[in-house]
Amino acid sequence: MRALFAGLIAGSAIQLALPFLTQAIVDTGIRQQDFSFIVLILIAQLALMASLSMVEIIRERILLHISTRINFSMIRDFLTKIMKLPVRLFDRGMTGDLLQRIADQTRVESFLTSGSIRVAFSTFNLLLFSLILSFYSLNIFLIFIFGSIIHLGWVMIFLKRRKNLDRHKFIQLSEHQTRVLEIIHGMKDIRMSGAEHQKRWLWEEVQAGLFRTNIKTLNVNQLQDAGSFIINQSKNIIITFLAANAVIHGDITLGMMLAIQFILGQANAPVEQMSYTIREFQDAFFSLERINDIFQMENEVTENQPYNIIPRNTEISFQKVSFRYNDEGKDALCEVSFKIPEGKTTALVGDSGCGKTTLINLILGVLTPSEGKILINGTSLNSINTDLWRRGCGVVMQDGFVFNDTIAGNIALGHEEIDYHKIMKSIRTASLSKDMELFPSGVNTVVGEKGRGLSSGQKQRLLIARAIYKNPALFLFDEATNSLDANNEKNILNNLSSCLKNKTVIVAAHRLSTIINADQIIVLRDGKIAETGTHSDLLSRKGHYYKLIEKQSNTSIAS
Repeated sequence: MRALFAGLIAGSAIQLALPFLTQAIVDTGIRQQDFSFIVLILIAQLALMASLSMVEIIRERILLHISTRINFSMIRDFLTKIMKLPVRLFDRGMTGDLLQRIADQTRVESFLTSGSIRVAFSTFNLLLFSLILSFYSLNIFLIFIFGSIIHLGWVMIFLKRRKNLDRHKFIQLSEHQTRVLEIIHGMKDIRMSGAEHQKRWLWEEVQAGLFRTNIKTLNVNQLQDAGSFIINQSKNIIITFLAANAVIHGDITLGMMLAIQFILGQANAPVEQMSYTIREFQDAFFSLERINDIFQMENEVTENQPYNIIPRNTEISFQKVSFRYNDEGKDALCEVSFKIPEGKTTALVGDSGCGKTTLINLILGVLTPSEGKILINGTSLNSINTDLWRRGCGVVMQDGFVFNDTIAGNIALGHEEIDYHKIMKSIRTASLSKDMELFPSGVNTVVGEKGRGLSSGQKQRLLIARAIYKNPALFLFDEATNSLDANNEKNILNNLSSCLKNKTVIVAAHRLSTIINADQIIVLRDGKIAETGTHSDLLSRKGHYYKLIEKQSNTSIAS
C-alpha cells in the first residue's frame, strides 16, 4: 500500500513538471532560438513520460494483488455467512438472488481498489494543479472552481433516479439468473414436455424487461453526460478567452497560456473522474446495501443455544407441538405430543401431506415450532447448538443432494479425510457394491451435479451410504427407499438391521416393508396423531392405520 501511494505522488510530481517544461520551450527555447535547449527539454519530457509509464505499470500490478485479496475476502465472508443462515431460507428459491449478490461483490471490490485510488489520485492532482492555476491567474482559477462545482452538482441531481433504476435492475438480473439455472437444471423435463418455447419465452420476457431498464439507465446517463459536457466546454471556452485576452494585453506570455491550457487539461481530468467516481460509488453503495442485507440476517446458531449436545442415548419428546408455515395458514401439525425412545425404531406413517417430513425437519432444527416444545433428554431443542446436533444425525431426505464430486467424496461428506474401509462397508450396507463394478474408477468415479449419471435408485442408495458412514446414534429416514425396487429395498433393510441395532431410528415411509418391524408406529392424519402402537396392535384396532395398510395391499386384511 505504501508503494502504491508513493507511485501516486511520483506520478503527480512528474505530471506537475510537464507544464513548466512546455512553457520553457516556448518562452526560452523558441523566443531565444536556442535549438539545443529545446532538444534538452524534449529529452527531459521523454524521460519523464517513460518514468510515468513505469510508475503506471507498477501501480496496476499492486492494484491487481490488492483487488484479488479484497475480492477473495469478500466472497469468502459472504459464503461463510450464508452457510450460517437458517436452512429453511434456502427453500424459498433464493438461488438467483444470492448469485446476483455475489456478482455485486465485483462492483464493491472495484470501487475499493481502483475507485478509491482514483479518488485519492484525482483529489491530489486537482488540488495540485488548481494551486498552480491560481498562481498563473486568480480569475481563471475562480472560474475553473465555479464551473467544477456546477458540474459535480449536475451529476448529483441524478443520484435518486439512478438508485431506483439500479434496484429494479437487480431484481431483473436475479430473475434472469433463476430462469437460466431453471432451464439448465430442468432441461430433460423441458425437452420431454415440449416446453422449449414456453421456457424460452419466459426468459425473453425477463430480457425485454432488462432491455427497457437499460434504455432508461442509458437515457439518464446520456442526459447526465450531455449536461456535464456542456458545462465543461463552456468553462473551457471562457478560460481560453480570458487567457487569450491576457496574452493580447501582455499580462501573460504565450508560453504561459500554453501552460495554462495544459494545466486546465490536467485539472479537468480529475473533475471528470470524480463525477464518474460518484456514479461508481453510488453503484458500489447500492451493492453493499444488498450484501449487507444478508449479513444482517440472524444466524441459525445463536447465543441462545448454549448446549452442545450430540445425539447419544437420546430420548426425544414432543410436548403439544404445533407448526404452521405462515402466520395465516393452516397448521401443518396441531398439538402433537409423543416420545421417541432411545435405541428404538419409530416409524411415522400417514397420507401424503400429513406432516411426516415436517416432523423430521422439526427434529433437525430446520423448522421451529410455532407452539409447544421439543425436548432432547429434557433439554429444549431451541437451546441446543443446531450445527453440533445435526452432525450427530444420519439423515436421508427425499430431496438429498449429490455433489459434483467422487462417489467416495459424496459418501464421506463433511469429513476431511476419507476412510476407504468405512466407505466400502457403507457401500455394502447400502447395496451399492454391484453398481461400483459398473463405474470406470469405482468409488473414485466423479458423478455430475445433483447426481447426474446416477439412476434415482443409485442416488438414494448413495445417500443411505452417506448416513451410514457417519455412524451416528440417531438416524432419520424420510422416504429413504421410495425409489428402490423391492429386491434392493429388502437387501438394504436386512443390512441395516444390524447396523441400526441399539440406535435411535426415525423413519417416515409409506411402504409396509419399511415400517412393519418398527418398535413404535405413529400414525398421522391431517397434522394430528391418529394412533400410536406396534404394527400388530394397530392392525387389531382396525383404525386409520388399518385402512392405510388395506389400501396399500389392495386386499382386505380381515379376510
